[in-house]
Amino acid sequence: MKRGIVLLATLAGIALAPSDAQAQRYGRYGNNVNTPFGQFNMNDMAASGGNPYAAEEMREEKMMMQQQQQMMKMQQQYVQQMARQKKGNRSRPQWQY
Repeated sequence: MKRGIVLLATLAGIALAPSDAQAQRYGRYGNNVNTPFGQFNMNDMAASGGNPYAAEEMREEKMMMQQQQQMMKMQQQYVQQMARQKKGNRSRPQWQY
């Protein structure tokens, strides 16, 4: 009987415990929010509606967008460099093998 009560109390405690991660704010004047994914700026957390999973997803999307912008910039520089080289090579005869 004692085991049954302990088991029932344990299961009730597990059932009542929150299932997802909750963001916690430490410090009175801090501008960061601590989550299982690390620290987030308070504005980023507010933009995600307080959901740490959505905040992490927004952070990843932002990083991917920055990476894509860098790649586009590199591609544009490469195209400009090739155009300059082509323009500079017009005065020389083109030999084909």
